[in-house]
Amino acid sequence: MKTKFSGILTLLLAFVVQLTFAQEKTISGTVSDDSGLPLPGATVLVKGTSSGTSSDFDGNYSIKVNQGGTLVFSFVGYTTKEVAVGTSNTINVTLQEDAEALEEVVVTAFGIERAKREITYQTESVDDQLLNQAQNVRAASALAGKVAGLQINVQSNGVNPSSQILLRGVRSIGQSNQALVVIDGSISSIGAFDDLNPNDIENLDVLKGATAAALYGSDASNGVILVTTKKGAKGESITVGVNTAVTFENVAYLPDFQSKFGIGWEGAYDPIENTNWGPRFDGTLRQIGPTFADGTFQEVPYAPVKDNLLGFFNTGSTVQNTFYLSGGNETSSLYLSVGNQETKGILPNDTYKRTTIRANATKKMGNVELSINSSFLRDDTNEVGNNLGAQDRTLYWFILNTPANIPLENYSDWRNDLFSSPDGYFNGYYQNPYHMADTSRDLDRSNRLNGNVSVSWDAFDWLNLTARVGGNILTGNGIEWRDEQVFTDAYTRPTGNTSFVLDSNFQRTDYTFDFLASANFDLSEDLTLKSIVGSNSTTNKLTQRATRGNNLAVPGLYDLSNAGDIQGGLTGNAYARDIEKRVYGVFADLTFGYKNFLFLNASGRYDFTSTLPAEDNSYFYPAIGLSAVLTDAIPSIKSDVFNYAKVTVSNSTVYNDLAAEQI
Repeated sequence: MKTKFSGILTLLLAFVVQLTFAQEKTISGTVSDDSGLPLPGATVLVKGTSSGTSSDFDGNYSIKVNQGGTLVFSFVGYTTKEVAVGTSNTINVTLQEDAEALEEVVVTAFGIERAKREITYQTESVDDQLLNQAQNVRAASALAGKVAGLQINVQSNGVNPSSQILLRGVRSIGQSNQALVVIDGSISSIGAFDDLNPNDIENLDVLKGATAAALYGSDASNGVILVTTKKGAKGESITVGVNTAVTFENVAYLPDFQSKFGIGWEGAYDPIENTNWGPRFDGTLRQIGPTFADGTFQEVPYAPVKDNLLGFFNTGSTVQNTFYLSGGNETSSLYLSVGNQETKGILPNDTYKRTTIRANATKKMGNVELSINSSFLRDDTNEVGNNLGAQDRTLYWFILNTPANIPLENYSDWRNDLFSSPDGYFNGYYQNPYHMADTSRDLDRSNRLNGNVSVSWDAFDWLNLTARVGGNILTGNGIEWRDEQVFTDAYTRPTGNTSFVLDSNFQRTDYTFDFLASANFDLSEDLTLKSIVGSNSTTNKLTQRATRGNNLAVPGLYDLSNAGDIQGGLTGNAYARDIEKRVYGVFADLTFGYKNFLFLNASGRYDFTSTLPAEDNSYFYPAIGLSAVLTDAIPSIKSDVFNYAKVTVSNSTVYNDLAAEQI
């Protein structure tokens, strides 16, 4: 009896196992749009699990699922569709376009997305493809020429240039005129924007008018650049890639000097002059430079040398490599990148190297989403120093003070050639540019950590709460030095240069704290309300130190301990500076919509700033705007040629606080 019972139990167990396996089946089919075209890359998920797949180029898919389960089909710009699994092994799905998803959206203040039709001010967007068309190595340079009215000024043309971004022109004499930069929702700086690897940027949104920036307060009175970096995509398979770009740079032209008269002064020939005010060129051999102790001197034809200054400049080159990894699952996304740039400048010995690392990630847990956006940069700059002596002129000034009949390239070997040496250089007033490029250098290293952490909670279908903490920390140190230059009796007029070393360091720290509550209401069938209430605080701290030592005892040892005297005081090249600024603000933004074509926006911010007296340190920024989509309000005016028209009107009040230094 026991044996019989065991046999029945075994048979029953085998039947259950067989039934369990029989429930799992392979479902295949196609995913297409409402016109029958396949949708490659559509996501197919088993509801309630992490199991999923994507459709191929022809829209075909195949997935294992238990009978009675549910498949979820989704594609960007289309409504999601759920299909129950029955007895059939084939499920073909047609997805419908999502009108709301396809409507163009822009990122506004504090990272809030709005449909473009709702905006009552002027905005413009630049995606990553347009931004990186020419593979620029600087984000600001990549933005040049891509936004109407945006002016990008390069402050220096060295290997590590800084940028100025103007959106609303020059409005203030004593304060900053630059646009505010916001990176991934947190207020940042122009320097942090320049330090971004352009390959890490997803898109840029430019808020041009004062109304657009009212929620950011006085920092945004000159407009706002909203930067969104890449974050990977939920449900996207892991992608690994490498971007490589190589660029070359040459001096296109120099100032156009006259070429009829050569070296001299007031029409008289002078072999050591730096001006072109001598006699008319006649092609004869003439002395240039001093007569040496042994009676020898230099001679060149008294005739113009074509492009005699261009030869001083090298062909600059930049090699940039970016390795990246991007992907995610149903609840998470990840983007990692490592970038490297090496630049050789157009000036002799000038180099620049930088390494960037970016890590962005998001994780959704129920109704809460946690995100982190972070970047780290380290760079090293080696370029010609600015303190060159001789009336503190720059190297470019030395080059320009070369008459048309002087072949400047002949003076490159100043270490080995008597005529190229400091004493043998033809010019009695300025140094040999090649000599100065080698004996006056400025070496700088900086490190920047920029990023934020945010928590977003969908408390209800209509309410979202977001808290964000951001930081922009820049540290750097530098050493600038110049070797001694002593003139012999061959020259009597120029003065020599003392050797020196200048040590400097700085730290810039910015902290931001944001809290936002955004709520959407359907007040009636035709009337909607989108609202934002929040607070923001910003702290800026800057510390700078510099000390200069003159008359180095041991040539080539560039250290303050080797200096004969140390410069002190708060002026000149030795100084100490500490600056701190704090701003706290509360703000609100209300947008009423009528039938999705008429929108009224009202916003305001109340700021408290440390730059004003404690008893009167606050001010208010109001803004109001109205926009109407005429082609939706009056459909009869639409045609094949005229398909969209929108009018806006707005008014706002902004103030200009004392600006934190932009580094």
